Amino acid sequence: MANKPFKTYREQLDILRSRNLIIENEERAIDILRRVNYYNLINGYKKIFLEKSNSNLETYKENCTLEEIYSLYKFDRDLKNILLYYLIQFENSLKSICAYHFSNKFREDYSYLQVKNYSHEKEDFKYVLNNLAELSKIINKEKDNSVKPQIKHYIDKHHEIPLWVLINYLTFGNVSFFFNAMDNELKESVCKDFGIRLKRQYGNSYPIEKNILKDIIKISNLFRNVCAHDDILFSYRLKKPISTKESTSKFFRVKFKGNSLFDLVMLLQLVLPKDCHEEMISKIEFTFKLYSKSFKSISLEDIIEEAGFPINWTEDYKIKLP
Repeated sequence: MANKPFKTYREQLDILRSRNLIIENEERAIDILRRVNYYNLINGYKKIFLEKSNSNLETYKENCTLEEIYSLYKFDRDLKNILLYYLIQFENSLKSICAYHFSNKFREDYSYLQVKNYSHEKEDFKYVLNNLAELSKIINKEKDNSVKPQIKHYIDKHHEIPLWVLINYLTFGNVSFFFNAMDNELKESVCKDFGIRLKRQYGNSYPIEKNILKDIIKISNLFRNVCAHDDILFSYRLKKPISTKESTSKFFRVKFKGNSLFDLVMLLQLVLPKDCHEEMISKIEFTFKLYSKSFKSISLEDIIEEAGFPINWTEDYKIKLP
């Protein structure tokens, strides 16, 4: 198949016009395409603006404008910035709690590089091997790093690297493997720490079981990757709902589907401090209001519904109180 030929900005706009998209100001439209390339903007965000048709020909909804598509791009970007910030808060908390409990149980130098200190369950073996490989790789990579010299300092001065130092070099994906590699006793200790805060702040007495926390980490990591790689957030769904969907539903007032952005917003209540989560909700609500008048051919409700948010989401997201 031949490659698609290069198109100038004006030729790109002509293609969009031929598909019923309104270009209100050509110079402004070209400026938008200079900021965000055609592929990322149009191919990324057009779907919700297209007429439903059995034809292979794309036609935009009546009165749809390029500005609307650009507004959706900006709306999605703002949501990504909000979500990424709070996912990092959870990531940092998870790192801190994991490092604390592991270091408390295994106090010898480099205990985290010993296979005997991890889960002996068959289903966890792949996580153990991956975790050990990643930790070794990070140490080898960072031991001569003079820009971020913390690991080099500990090797030179103390001849070992405490886990609470090394853990800061792990990605969310690395931490996911670390948690899954830990033995059941340590996993339960980590879950208990999150559960104690949940009970204190919400009065909810349901325990956060290790499989539930494993799924929270999984969905958080997947959505974090969407944000970090600047992919499309609002319409992103897990291919399969998290495996603990049914057991997780007991925490919430409304049906928990376990695969959308709204489901993640609900889940983060279980692992973020209450004031931190409420701050996130306020920022999301402000973003919705900020863009509420930015769309003509579709409504903001169409967009947030695509993200899994129900009409009464500001009440529906809340944890079920005892």
